[in-house]
Amino acid sequence: MGRNSKTMALNKQSLVAYFDILGYQSFLKNNADSEIESAEKVFKLVKSAPKEAVGFWLDVPPESNLGKWKPVIESIQSLVFSDTIVISCPVPESGPEAIHFMLLVGVAAHITVKMFKNGLPVRGAITLGSFIFDDTCIAGRAVVDAYNLCQTLNVSGTALSPDLSKLIGSM
Repeated sequence: MGRNSKTMALNKQSLVAYFDILGYQSFLKNNADSEIESAEKVFKLVKSAPKEAVGFWLDVPPESNLGKWKPVIESIQSLVFSDTIVISCPVPESGPEAIHFMLLVGVAAHITVKMFKNGLPVRGAITLGSFIFDDTCIAGRAVVDAYNLCQTLNVSGTALSPDLSKLIGSM
């Protein structure tokens, strides 16, 4: 999962999903006696969530047309830091196809449900735009837009950017 290669991703367009845990600072304050242990448990969950989500979609039975899905799902990259997960799904310069949306939304749903079931509701946002993924570094307008949209949410769930919503509606 998240084939975090040692070389910079050459794609310029990506679907980018950004997630963070709602109330993470309060969670740490309320668990001050065991702050490191609590943070360690959270980090293990956050770190495993994108790997498990991509793994789920890789395990789709062969008769389900996995041949079309596999290259897209294998192109997905993730970065985890603190209580944050960033996922990138490179798309052609001509724009994303339905399969890109379906898989990234599937991965996002899997992450949201896993974290919620473990008592850690996440808020997330998905955008489309320029994005560079280089090992443990990320940059680009898409991640800034996703972060900004995510910060406006006060509920557990995932929002699509207005531009992305329009694009999906026109497909």
